[in-house]
Amino acid sequence: MERILTSLINLLPSAVSNKLQNADNELLSGSVLFFITKLFGIVFTYFFAWWVARNFGAAKWGFITLMITTINVISIFCLLGLDMLMIKYVSEFQSQKDMERLRGFYLRSSQFVLFCSIIICLVFLAAPSFFSGLLFGKPFISPWLMVTALGIPANVAFQLNNAALSGLKDMLSYGFFKNVALFGASMIFYWILDATLFPIYLPRFGDSGILVLVTYVAVTYLALMFNTFQLNKKIHFTSRKRIVPFSNKEMFKQSYPLLLTASLSVIVTTTDYFMLSHFKTPLEVGLYDIAYKVSILTLIFLLAVNAIATPKFSELYKNNDYKGLRKIVRQSSKMIFYSSVPIVTILVLFPKQILSLFKDEFVAASSALIILACGQFINAISGSVGNLLKMTNHQLDFQYIALGSTILNIGLNFYLIPKYSINGAAFSSALCLSLANIAAMTMAYKRLGIVTLYFPGLSK
Repeated sequence: MERILTSLINLLPSAVSNKLQNADNELLSGSVLFFITKLFGIVFTYFFAWWVARNFGAAKWGFITLMITTINVISIFCLLGLDMLMIKYVSEFQSQKDMERLRGFYLRSSQFVLFCSIIICLVFLAAPSFFSGLLFGKPFISPWLMVTALGIPANVAFQLNNAALSGLKDMLSYGFFKNVALFGASMIFYWILDATLFPIYLPRFGDSGILVLVTYVAVTYLALMFNTFQLNKKIHFTSRKRIVPFSNKEMFKQSYPLLLTASLSVIVTTTDYFMLSHFKTPLEVGLYDIAYKVSILTLIFLLAVNAIATPKFSELYKNNDYKGLRKIVRQSSKMIFYSSVPIVTILVLFPKQILSLFKDEFVAASSALIILACGQFINAISGSVGNLLKMTNHQLDFQYIALGSTILNIGLNFYLIPKYSINGAAFSSALCLSLANIAAMTMAYKRLGIVTLYFPGLSK
C-alpha cells in the first residue's frame, strides 16, 4: 500500500508531493484505502444514475433519489447518534484492548436502533398516503414510500455496522460497504432480475421505475448480512465470550447531542430535495441531485481523510496528545487542499460538458453545479473541522452551528426555490455550508487552539 501511495504522490507536482511526503503513514495509507473504494463507489453511483436517467428519464430518477434520501434521513433519527458514538467508543476500547465493553456497547446500541427503525417502518406502512403528502406534498406516491419504509430497518443496522468497522480501522471493509456495495450491487441485481423474474412475477409495474427501488432495498438487506458477518469476525459479538453491559444513561447522555448534530446536518443537506419536491416536480429533484452528486467530487479526499482521521482525533484527544492532534489536522488539511483545487477548477470551467454525459436535459443544471462546487470547495479547504469538534467533546458547539445553518437554509429555500428553482436551492445550500464551516473553524480555534483551514501563504 505504501508503494501505491508513493506512486500516487509522485504523480503530483514536486512542490505538492514534497509537502505530502512527510505526512503520517497511517493517515495516508488509510486514506488511500478508503479513497480507492470511494472511486469505485463514485463510478457505480454515477453510472447507476446515468443508466436510470437514460432508461426512465430524469423525473423517475428524481423519484428514486428522493426515496433513497428519505431512507437515509429517517435512518439518521433511528440511529440516535449511536453511529458516531460507535466510532468513538470502538476506537477507544480497541486501543485499550477492552473487547468486553466493546461488545457490550455494540449489542446494546443494535437493540435500540433496530427497535426504533422497525417502529418507524410500521408507522409508515400503516398510513403511506398521509406520510407521502406530509413529506413530499404528493399523496399519490404512497407505493414508493411503502417500499422505502421496508428498507429503513436494514439501512439503520447496515450503517451502525459500518460505523463499528470504521472505529476498528478496517478501512477496506468500511470503504467497500459504504461506497461500493449498495449502488454497485443494485445495478447488477436489477439487470439480472429484469431479465428473469420481474417480467414473470411483477408485470403490472411495467416501466414505472419502482422496481429499481425494490432492488435497492433488497440489496440493502443482502449487504447487511455480509457486513454483519465481517464485523462478527472482528469482535465476536455472537460468541459466548464475556460481555460487559453498557449503561443506557451513559450511552444516551453522549449520543443525544450527536443525534441532534447529525440530524441537523442531514436536514441541511436534504432540505433542498424535500422542498423542491413540494414546490416543484420530481424532474427538478432529479436535475438537482445529479448536479449535487457531481459537485461533491470536490470532497473525495476530504471523505477519504475523514475516514481514518476521525477515530484518531478521538484517540489523541483521549490521551491528551494535543501536539499529535494539531499535527494530524495540519497534515490532513494540506492533503485535502491540494487534491480539491484541480477538481473544483474542472467543475467550474466545464459544467455543461460534464452534465451532458448523463443526458442532454441535465445541462439545465449547469449553473446549479457551479454554485454547489464553490460551496463544496469552501467545505473542503475547511478541513475535518466538524468531525474534530464532535470527537473532542465539543459536539454541542457544532450542534448550535448546525442549528443556525438549518434554520437559515430552510428560510432561504422557502424564499428562493419558488422563484429560482434548482439555482435557488443550490445558492442556499452553498451559502449555508460555507457559513457553517467558517463558524466551525472559529470554534475549533477558540476551543482547541487548532486551525483547520489550509491555504498556501495564509496558513502557518
